Amino acid sequence: MGLYNYTQRKWVYERVALNGSYPDSNVSWAKLYNGKVYHTSTRSMQCNDVMTGEEIWKVNFDQGFGSSGFIIHDGKIFGNNDNRYTYCLDPQTGRQIWKEESSGSASPISYLNGVLYFMGGGDGRLHAIDATSGKHLWRLRSPDVDKNSGAFFYGTCVAVPGQGGQKGRVVATTGLNAYGYEAIR
Repeated sequence: MGLYNYTQRKWVYERVALNGSYPDSNVSWAKLYNGKVYHTSTRSMQCNDVMTGEEIWKVNFDQGFGSSGFIIHDGKIFGNNDNRYTYCLDPQTGRQIWKEESSGSASPISYLNGVLYFMGGGDGRLHAIDATSGKHLWRLRSPDVDKNSGAFFYGTCVAVPGQGGQKGRVVATTGLNAYGYEAIR
């Protein structure tokens, strides 16, 4: 990571290693939030100060965040780890707030009104997890699995806000169809 001052045409800092524990690994899923950059690397998530490049915190895991990545909402980090757990971390400290048994690999997470929605790559189900408590609200099985054993939920999962006092919708795809479900809130 580096920070270049374009006005002064000079580097503030350059080539700060973001993945020191795993030098041959990729840094992925970088997100900026409150003057900090958050990212994952092979088996860790860490936070660096954008202005200095200094590491603020790092949390090691036994697996990586793979294609699932993470999101930051309502002052919390949410991510699906390949170790079959969904995590909620404090973005200031990296402290674990909660951990819920989940699906392992998953689609990217959608967030709507305090609920996390995603499709589990490990179980093929559509998940809804309460963002405050970390408890599952439901795990839906694809209606298409009865027609074709490979038509579990995968691909795209999008939470769409409701309008005019209506609940939102969660749209999830299988290999055969797209389904819309009423959002929990």
